[in-house]
Amino acid sequence: MTAATPSTTKRSFALTAASAVVQQGFDLWRRSFWVCFPVALLAVVAGQLPGWVGAATSSRPLAFVLTACMSIVGLWLLAIIALQQAALSSERNERPAASMRTALDRLPRLVSVIVAQVMLLLVGLALLIVPGIYLFVAVWPAFYLALLERRGVIEAIDLSLQLVRRRWWQVAAVLSLVAIAVLVLFVLDVTLNLVLTQLFGHLPDPRISNLLGVLVSALFQPFCIAVGLVEFRFLRPAIPLDILVVEDR
Repeated sequence: MTAATPSTTKRSFALTAASAVVQQGFDLWRRSFWVCFPVALLAVVAGQLPGWVGAATSSRPLAFVLTACMSIVGLWLLAIIALQQAALSSERNERPAASMRTALDRLPRLVSVIVAQVMLLLVGLALLIVPGIYLFVAVWPAFYLALLERRGVIEAIDLSLQLVRRRWWQVAAVLSLVAIAVLVLFVLDVTLNLVLTQLFGHLPDPRISNLLGVLVSALFQPFCIAVGLVEFRFLRPAIPLDILVVEDR
């Protein structure tokens, strides 16, 4: 019988730890569902709005400006979800208005971090697929560092690389499990459309299909953020998630 190599053991441990992270993330998502689901719906609508407007107009400048604005609005709404879940995870009662103000205050650095993440990912993919995948995983916590610890873009990226360096396989396993869960939700969306087709004998109205897609997207976004918060807590165990006690002034 072949003995397990250190690399195999490390990956097996990472998968086990990742399963626990996803389970805790699911629990947090479930507890925060009614608080975060309406915000997630708004985020999905903000993401869909440029497409709806683009279908009604041929103005490319308008479509570009609207896409940029709605992307920022969507990022702000996702930050609100993260703050609400962080407060709930810390057993802290934070009013939505306080999360809205905090997210708005952190929005410029969040936009900068997202842009930096995309640039690094593109550079990695331009070099080779492997560096691109490595950087995608390694810079993932930068979003939470900017939002929860007020880190600047350079500091957030640098600290993110340091945090993930020794736990890359675990973070990669967490992201992989989240991707599988999201894929299952989209398969469910397709299955529901097929069921409706069988029931009515024709393809469902496009508005119904769009509505199902919006609902599925609004389900998986808070779930992904919740899992990310749990994994971030594992990466930063010395710093509790309630470091951002935001008072409603």
